[in-house]
Amino acid sequence: MTQIEQQNRIANFFAALARLLSGQSGRFTEFRDKVDIMLSGTAPHAFGLMQFASRVQTTGRPLLWVHQSAECPVPQIGLIAQMGGGCTTSRAACSA
Repeated sequence: MTQIEQQNRIANFFAALARLLSGQSGRFTEFRDKVDIMLSGTAPHAFGLMQFASRVQTTGRPLLWVHQSAECPVPQIGLIAQMGGGCTTSRAACSA
């Protein structure tokens, strides 16, 4: 997969995610305005996710950490979001 193909796949994934969360198409710009997205060369891991907790608490915006590897056709995604006055982290990984 080329770099352009990888970027297009991730962009399409986020457009689909924005539609899924909002129930409407065409709201990708609004999604981008409300969620920080980080594309990374490394897979999300608990320690890395916790390092972003203070940023999320300061901005109030959740952060999605996305990693696309050649071995996994589905992006690995980490989420940091506010819950109950603190931050929580979550990670979804591909089981290839």
